[in-house]
Amino acid sequence: MIFLSHWRRTCRASRVTNSWSVEQEMLNAGTETSSNTSEWAMAELIRRPELIERAQTEMDSVIGSKRLVEESDIQQLPFLQAVMKENFRLHPPLLLPHESREPTELLGYHFPAGTEVLVNSFAIHRDPSVYDNPDSFDPDRFLARPHVDHMSTSDPYELMPFGKGLRMCPGYRLANTMVALMLANLLYVFDWSLPEGQTEVDMTETIGLSVSKKQPLFLVPKPRFELSLESVAEN
Repeated sequence: MIFLSHWRRTCRASRVTNSWSVEQEMLNAGTETSSNTSEWAMAELIRRPELIERAQTEMDSVIGSKRLVEESDIQQLPFLQAVMKENFRLHPPLLLPHESREPTELLGYHFPAGTEVLVNSFAIHRDPSVYDNPDSFDPDRFLARPHVDHMSTSDPYELMPFGKGLRMCPGYRLANTMVALMLANLLYVFDWSLPEGQTEVDMTETIGLSVSKKQPLFLVPKPRFELSLESVAEN
């Protein structure tokens, strides 16, 4: 909101045709994509309870005390990071379109100046020449590929949920931190199960700013330990 207030003060009125629309787009881009990504992660994990146990065991050994996971803890949690990378690979947010400034030739195709260009991250992330069983959720693939960094602005291009280069998502560090902390604390503080009588998770997709679940995910949390209000306030 501080950024939006500054933007409103400094932008010339003649250049702002619909400030409400711009503000909504900024807020949606920062909330919908992160919440959708976290929902997909929990949907994938609840189908593989052993992965939840591995993540919890890792956090138990690193964090130890009964507190919330902090940003400084994330770098010590390689399996959690692998879960995040695999989730970003299968369920990336929509990359913003670009526009060619000059006529371009690529692989025998001609693109006039002004051509709108979309990056097909879905196809890139599921390339069978790069990933074995590309449609399966397997965080271990990134434990074996530590060089793959979805936060890098350059190569490798096999994982690019935020884009690459100078035009990658300006909020990628904030988004990555938000998803990491949300997912880590959900897994560390709670055990999770499907509602009574439900045995499967509907993984049908629908399109928005990111590919969302068509049916919202409903899970039942069970606290793993008591968390004092003082420890929450400290975090």
